[in-house]
Amino acid sequence: MKKILFIFLMSCLYFTTAHAQYSAYGFIGGMTLGTQKWNGFDRDPLLTWNSRVFYESIVTDKFSAVVELGLHNRGSGVLSTYIIQGQPGLNTNYSKMVLRNASLMGGAKQIYDLKENMDAFVKLGVRLEYTITENFEIFEQYTEAIQPFNYGITLGGGFHFGPKDSRLQFILDGQVSPDFSQQLFAPQANIWNRFTQQYQTFPEQKVSNLSFEISLGVRWLN
Repeated sequence: MKKILFIFLMSCLYFTTAHAQYSAYGFIGGMTLGTQKWNGFDRDPLLTWNSRVFYESIVTDKFSAVVELGLHNRGSGVLSTYIIQGQPGLNTNYSKMVLRNASLMGGAKQIYDLKENMDAFVKLGVRLEYTITENFEIFEQYTEAIQPFNYGITLGGGFHFGPKDSRLQFILDGQVSPDFSQQLFAPQANIWNRFTQQYQTFPEQKVSNLSFEISLGVRWLN
């Protein structure tokens, strides 16, 4: 499946680049809300960040092919309330499970005129990702279950701001990125919880990422 997505991505970019009139490039970054669904217990959202650079091969004034290369934090959080033997009251702790993924996204972008100094756009692309590093503040044993290669789609939209006769524009970008692959796979296991100081039995886990991002950036027309 990853090979099919990669071939499709490269074919689309080659075709649109060959017919491009001009191009644009820039960088963008902002906030990410990462979510994951685990089997047997709830996960809380992870508030983190993303950053990426992009290149657009502009076929017409209203349509372009887009390539994005970036760093995206995926994952989730765990808000735990528990009792420690020998200590009074309840204890609360928020722990992060962060996976830092390098991402290559290729897709298409459609642009719409709104007013003199503003355009709207929508985009759709396919993604390939590779997990560079991870930081699990709880259940560290699950790092052994990480699947480093992942793939999915990105659906987004936003606005270009700036005079149409200027080479420099600003971008407000929002996107949602569901994965079709599993970021983690682990069979049923007994895992040590360092906060409760006890072993817990967890069922089989098949975990995929779903991320929501909102970002600001700069776009130069070439």
